Amino acid sequence: MKLFHPEIIFLERRARDYPMTQEMLARLPDIPVKEIDSYQNLAAQELGLNRRIATEKRSLILAVKDGELVKQVERDLFRATPNEYYIIHSHGCPFDCEYCFLYDYLEHQRPTIFVNLPELLRRIEEIIAAPYDDAAPPMSASHPDARLFFHAGEFSDALAYDHLTNLSQPLVELFAPHKHARLEMRTKSDYVENLIGLNHNGQTVISWTFNPEEIAERIEHQTASLSERVRAARRVQNAGYWVGLRFDPIVWYPDWQTGYREMIDKIFTTLDLQKTSDISLGMFRATPGLRRVIQHRVRQSWLLAGEVVQCEDKKYRYFKPIRLEMYRAILGWIRAYAPQVHVELCMEAPEVEARLLR
Repeated sequence: MKLFHPEIIFLERRARDYPMTQEMLARLPDIPVKEIDSYQNLAAQELGLNRRIATEKRSLILAVKDGELVKQVERDLFRATPNEYYIIHSHGCPFDCEYCFLYDYLEHQRPTIFVNLPELLRRIEEIIAAPYDDAAPPMSASHPDARLFFHAGEFSDALAYDHLTNLSQPLVELFAPHKHARLEMRTKSDYVENLIGLNHNGQTVISWTFNPEEIAERIEHQTASLSERVRAARRVQNAGYWVGLRFDPIVWYPDWQTGYREMIDKIFTTLDLQKTSDISLGMFRATPGLRRVIQHRVRQSWLLAGEVVQCEDKKYRYFKPIRLEMYRAILGWIRAYAPQVHVELCMEAPEVEARLLR
């Protein structure tokens, strides 16, 4: 995978003196820098959609995040999410996954890194130290004491910038002494250099989103290939980390049975199942706005090739019989390797989950 290096840096004036800013500018000495007043006032460029996205993703914004640096999870309509938080370390992503919800969520697609790291770490520590719902169940059997869960990688890939920010080091080391708090870093990158050798104490899970090689090549642009992700996951397992497996979004395409079966074979014959934290499955879903973006960007996208209907949460999903068929097949291939593994469904209706996870 080619590491992200921007063609231009937009620098908020108030962000200049932060240590992270100075470190990143030192790592990118030849990149032109343009000072701006606020990343929020940087409008989307007046270009055709595909050209605009490609151009914006080649830039980088260094900014100070106001407001919430850690946000409580509230979005899942189908399951309770007590004690779960998103770590907002950045907005946007240099990767170009055609299904990404950020295309309907952000005003522009310029990768934005928030450099006020001391405030972010302090806020995480405050939440860890505060009273919490200790009756909430643990996320998985691999972390039975954990009752607080922090996710990095919701509004941006957790490791896509780590070669520039080294954010993983302070985050991982912050969680190491806290048995009741777990960090998940979710990624499609294969850059794990900064994770090796850290004192993580088993409290950090590195989760990869996996899809067949055909999907990675055709839809998940600029990301690590399936093989690169699997090798990186094995490497962090060898360094003592737990690894989470995220098959989300599952995408229908003409040869999906072969592609997903071969993907499962590759993953489960390479990784150590004893160091696998948890597994989640989720079907492709799109808001009306994201659906319009996909239709505009790709005339014959695999994402909309299956029969898609609008569900009760207003998102478009594959017709329920299609979802059930794909879930059953993929669950069967997983359980052929790991009969007792715990699998959860992501953003799925309760009646679908009840028919599959009995």
